[in-house]
Amino acid sequence: MDTNKIWQSLEYCQWGVDPYINSYFIKIGVDTVLNSHVYKKIYYSKSENFDTVNTVGFIREDNRKVYFLANSSLEEGLLYDFGISVGEQVAIQNYYLNNSTKNLLLKEIVNIDIAGKQVSKYIFQGTEEYWLEGIGSIFGILNSGFGDTTDCYYDLICFKENLLTYINPKYSNCDLTTSHVRRLDNEKYNICLKIVHNRVIILSSAQTISKVKIFDISGKMIYNQLHGDTIDISPFSKGLYLIRVYDINNHVSVFKIVKK
Repeated sequence: MDTNKIWQSLEYCQWGVDPYINSYFIKIGVDTVLNSHVYKKIYYSKSENFDTVNTVGFIREDNRKVYFLANSSLEEGLLYDFGISVGEQVAIQNYYLNNSTKNLLLKEIVNIDIAGKQVSKYIFQGTEEYWLEGIGSIFGILNSGFGDTTDCYYDLICFKENLLTYINPKYSNCDLTTSHVRRLDNEKYNICLKIVHNRVIILSSAQTISKVKIFDISGKMIYNQLHGDTIDISPFSKGLYLIRVYDINNHVSVFKIVKK
């Protein structure tokens, strides 16, 4: 595991009334020996500079398999197996899935180009999750097997290793101060957003909008209005926001925006 690698990820969870939003960075640290295995420490930080870090666990690689040992766990679990073949099943034992086993069936392996480097992409049956060898899950390096979670959404935003940068195709770039919109629900309702000159315009092909709520990065609701399809965000500070759009049937569409 290379200590030059940095993963930037985002998680959004809807627990109760207010959402939980978290943007964070992961990097590989120094060697340590535990249970007769040599691991690398995993550093977690809210800053890309890793000014303040927490060690959240330990990771090791053996014969193209990647294992994770959480701080509060006595046993490691399998996060990745890049040695499997198409048609085979891998049993993921992710500590963050309450130590349950998640079975993934490999559908296809394709090669993609990342900054002139050929990288294997592992596509699985019946899930949006895919892996990139050397990078990990599209949901984040520690989020393997998270494809069927219902309360939360997880995204790898960006991965950096020396001069190589991989950007999740759902995002325009790695900079969360750059304005863009990311839809977080399953898009079964025909509602979308556009940002034009510090105004958010809500577009709906059929549904009538009943109300709109906006939450900041801490989960605090800063906007709550009935009706309306245009929102002036010029008074908002720069940063990440979650927008929840309700139609007259109380269906909810959730979007992420980042204001410059």
